[in-house]
Amino acid sequence: WGRGGIRQSHPRMPMAPVAAPACCPPGSHGPAPTAPSTGSMADANGVPCYVAGSGTAAIVVLHDAFGGRSGRTRALADALAERVGALVVVPELFDGGAAGGPAGRVIDELTAPDGPRRPWYTAPWRFLRGLGNAPGMFGGLKRHPWSVVGPKLMDCVVPWVHDQGATRLGLLGFCWGGWAALHASAEPGFVCAAAAHPSYQLCGMHGEDRDDLVTAVRCPQLVVASAGEPAYCKPGGDMERILSTKPFGPECEFHAFGRQAHGFVNRGDWADAKVGEDAEEAVRIICRFLAARLAPGQEEGSD
Repeated sequence: WGRGGIRQSHPRMPMAPVAAPACCPPGSHGPAPTAPSTGSMADANGVPCYVAGSGTAAIVVLHDAFGGRSGRTRALADALAERVGALVVVPELFDGGAAGGPAGRVIDELTAPDGPRRPWYTAPWRFLRGLGNAPGMFGGLKRHPWSVVGPKLMDCVVPWVHDQGATRLGLLGFCWGGWAALHASAEPGFVCAAAAHPSYQLCGMHGEDRDDLVTAVRCPQLVVASAGEPAYCKPGGDMERILSTKPFGPECEFHAFGRQAHGFVNRGDWADAKVGEDAEEAVRIICRFLAARLAPGQEEGSD
């Protein structure tokens, strides 16, 4: 898994409240420097996208609130392309790249890629810059309901992915992207969706009924939860109960990593033995789920 920088360590970042936008629970992993990646950028009908791999199967990766450059998001796209044998596309769905503005500024102001982990009080200027970004990130999340995000994904990105020769599409969402993937799962055209530490609490921010949204889902779901997610989306929770009534209910999976904080898969420090072990296991689960559903001959999910 060294290819594309997925196993390369980045400096540990403090789990400070300033480092987590409104979609992240307390104690979450903060933003992380962009890990090395090997893909390229493309324009999907006006939406910038990071692209890796190729094939008739495609995975659309929906980023977290810090944008497509967040932590290992692109490196994980490289790994998915190799492991699943698919075209993997990471569209930049926020205007400006991240919830609080240009992705580079937000990530750079909230991380210290050139130094070791330090308590926030040893670098008060970075803390204050991050604090100044917090209202902007909250506002950015509010300005991107599904009525804004959906057309970018469904009218721009998805047709472009089909133009590349892909016929079977799956979804993977991180944090904010898990909420977006749940919405997209209610649209036609996707055979499955996975979410790592999803931020379904955003339904409340946007005045949505979470149960209604889950009920509208049209394809099998995989949820990889951390300790920070509510019982709702963990094994035995209400989300699993609702989906169990669907024809594809037996194909849905729920996994919980109780010793990990929200954001551990794409923003955690994998050099920490416990984080790295659980993150790699989560990625294996995600790859297995997506590969099985995207394989030729599998039936489409239905409501």
